[in-house]
Amino acid sequence: MPTGTGKSLCYQLPSLLLDHPLIVICPLISLMLDQCYQARKHGVRAVTIHSGMRIAEQEEAYRLLYSDQCDLFFMSPERIQSEVFIDTLRQCQISGIVIDEAHCISQWGYDFRPSYLQIKNLIEALPSIPVLALTATATVGTCEDIMTVLGVQDMQLIRKDRRRDNLHLNIQRVDDKNQFIIDHIDRESSSIIYVRSRKHVELLCQYLNRKKIIAIPYHAGLHKGEREKNQALWFSDHAQCIVATNAFGMGVNKNNVRQIFHYGIPPTIEEYMQEIGRAGRDGEVAHCYLLYNQKDISISRFKERNMIDWGRFIAGISKKYQDVRKQEKLLSLKEKLGIKTDDIKKSEVLNQISFRGLKPIFDSIQQPKMQNFTTMIGFISTVTCRYEFLSQYFDRHHAVICQSCDNCKREETKVLQPLSKDHIIQLVSVNATIKLTDVIRLFSSYKKSDILSVISELYEEEQIRVTDDFISRTDPS
Repeated sequence: MPTGTGKSLCYQLPSLLLDHPLIVICPLISLMLDQCYQARKHGVRAVTIHSGMRIAEQEEAYRLLYSDQCDLFFMSPERIQSEVFIDTLRQCQISGIVIDEAHCISQWGYDFRPSYLQIKNLIEALPSIPVLALTATATVGTCEDIMTVLGVQDMQLIRKDRRRDNLHLNIQRVDDKNQFIIDHIDRESSSIIYVRSRKHVELLCQYLNRKKIIAIPYHAGLHKGEREKNQALWFSDHAQCIVATNAFGMGVNKNNVRQIFHYGIPPTIEEYMQEIGRAGRDGEVAHCYLLYNQKDISISRFKERNMIDWGRFIAGISKKYQDVRKQEKLLSLKEKLGIKTDDIKKSEVLNQISFRGLKPIFDSIQQPKMQNFTTMIGFISTVTCRYEFLSQYFDRHHAVICQSCDNCKREETKVLQPLSKDHIIQLVSVNATIKLTDVIRLFSSYKKSDILSVISELYEEEQIRVTDDFISRTDPS
């Protein structure tokens, strides 16, 4: 179900009708606390248990669970690792298990969390208890992976249309993003501006405040107290605009957000959907702007800025080879290069990685980033319905054409512009190779025969290679 369409109701309402508590698994303490607060507001007896609680508070939470004095019992997946906790649940009467943000289970999902794999142990420890897994951002493949990992027999898949008619999607190529925001921001309502770096959060806040727009920052680099204060100011409408990295938003339930601005291209379609889903929760019209320029869609710039996820890199080495020496080599490499942060430009270490025999793991980790970038370019470039593109991506089916995106609103989109060779070249250039079926999917607005005709022309002009079902550039540079 898309963000903002009532996933929480799927377990809050049944909890009032069932005789015993529901266990709700959440990935973050902040999300857990917010969900608990929202449930209590509607008369649901909700309790949480997490590492930040005192021993006495945890004991009280267990007492309420054991004595059937709560409807919802919120917990993190890490707690499942405790045999004592599992034994406690076995002694309780439980009506069901709810898995929130279920895409975290899948290694193919955009936000995989290894701790979520422990949930299967909980399900096995409490056999015959119903299981409900909820997510806003799972493709068909991710859903299939979730069901396989959980191992629940006869699990049913229920999907809701991606489209939210009150969210108006608008993608703009602009040279001056700051001026665009100044010209289009609604100074009388709540807005969120998403940027990709902490530094840019601070700079943009300063700029907006100089322009008499009350903007406050939110990112992981701020002290916890300051983050909580800024979020409270925004929730209470004392600040109209919050400028944030993707650290902000999970569990945010403010119903009068009228505008979302993306100051650049989000890393994935899933993240884009999560972030725009925080607008228009009252059902009224909200506008979602994605702003980009030539630099944002530059393939060479993307490769230059593509960052190594050291945490996943080390985890990948550990999982695949169980070789401590290779982990030591990687840490030694960071030390020799003077790397003090977790992220570093790819170009600075690629040769060293190859020299130390770590290239296959590196490629396996970095390749999804390239594929996600390809998909985002396809989304930005499409000249037909954007909700149709999203439905194809998540659900593999065609959606009814909307009147809520910029393309459907434009009169000129009634006549589809011819597919150009540049479209194909740009797409193929992002990766070393790309599947022919992926090219056809990303340009699904066009006839398959027209796509194949353009590919054939490029092949004859020797601009691309076609090998089996893959396409690549003849000149990778």
